Amino acid sequence: MTSDTAYTQTSRIVTSLFAAGQHTFDAVQLEESLRTDHNSQFGTHTTGRVGAGWSFAPDWRVTGAAGTAFRAPSFNDLYFPSAFGFSGNPNLEPERSVGVDAALRYRSGGTMLSLAVFDNRIDDLIAVDPTFTTVVNVNHARIRGATLAGAQLWGAWRADFEWTHQNPRDSDSGLLLVRRARDHGRAGLAYDTGSWRVGGDVTASGERFDSAVNTPASRMGGYALLSLHANWSVTRDVTLGVRVLNATDKRYEIAQGYNTAPRQYQLTLDAVWK
Repeated sequence: MTSDTAYTQTSRIVTSLFAAGQHTFDAVQLEESLRTDHNSQFGTHTTGRVGAGWSFAPDWRVTGAAGTAFRAPSFNDLYFPSAFGFSGNPNLEPERSVGVDAALRYRSGGTMLSLAVFDNRIDDLIAVDPTFTTVVNVNHARIRGATLAGAQLWGAWRADFEWTHQNPRDSDSGLLLVRRARDHGRAGLAYDTGSWRVGGDVTASGERFDSAVNTPASRMGGYALLSLHANWSVTRDVTLGVRVLNATDKRYEIAQGYNTAPRQYQLTLDAVWK
């Protein structure tokens, strides 16, 4: 890494080995994976995951899995030069986590539904500190919740949605983790004639806090954003598209003091030459 700022560390070597397997026994599927990473800065860490699925009826499937994870701090997390009162933290430790999840899925014809539950326990979670001056490790964090998703097809119409309700907390203080909403999701509706595809979707999020101590002044309200899109297949190899993001020109924040994009217009042309 090169920079006009003299970083404490300018290189990192990561050597990894990964293996995975899948097995099917009639209506039961098994999978497992194992990975080891040697990080020249943070040593060797081994992680893995095991999962199973059971198609217990023609339209139904249940799955479950458990695994571990490791994430090293980035160079910016560690050495970001002081700017606007914020700087990196060279004393950061890597994140380590254990997670379990289970899901029930239904699919029949044009109907798809799923319900998934998850529980992740994270040690040394990398997060912005309460004063927004640097990055720190949260000793123990836990994120647990559920995601409900579905889709329905009616001829040329398609509707789909996904909603997550979670409880992302600092296990020691019991307070909500910084910038993590308890509820977030999206819903969309589209019409596809083959040559034309038009539709829209709404993305929504509940309130969040920009401070680890959840002060009222750090509360950021929830929001919902509308996007619209249309695509025209001029020929088999040429598609013209237009998209309007944040169509209602909603003003909102995902980090206090930082502007988000207003209404945006995008025009795209996709072409394939053979």
